[in-house]
Amino acid sequence: MFFLLLGLLRRASSQHSFLSLEPGLLLSQRPNLPKRTIVLLGLLTVLTVVDCVLEWEYGVHYRGTRHTILVYIINAMWLASLWWTVVRSQRQPSFKGNLFSHWLLFAWLAWYAFPYLGELP
Repeated sequence: MFFLLLGLLRRASSQHSFLSLEPGLLLSQRPNLPKRTIVLLGLLTVLTVVDCVLEWEYGVHYRGTRHTILVYIINAMWLASLWWTVVRSQRQPSFKGNLFSHWLLFAWLAWYAFPYLGELP
């Protein structure tokens, strides 16, 4: 079930899905970040931390300690950047900030959210 959710989240991270999930974002140019984006980011943050904890042993065994720590540091930097853009978009609402926050969220989902550190087939 957990891996099914991960697969669905990865598929939802493409640019086409971004536009279909938020069709009015580009047309209406709203400056405020939707609350559902903040809730989604909070949920994804918790899930990626849980995933990193559960993947630690596999990562160290199959990829090595150095690689696993590097992936976790990069993932933490993505999360810090995401939360910084969300807080900034809340304090200084602008369409550019809103668009950048959404772009960064879906770019993180495509590249570094839920890293697979286990054995490859």
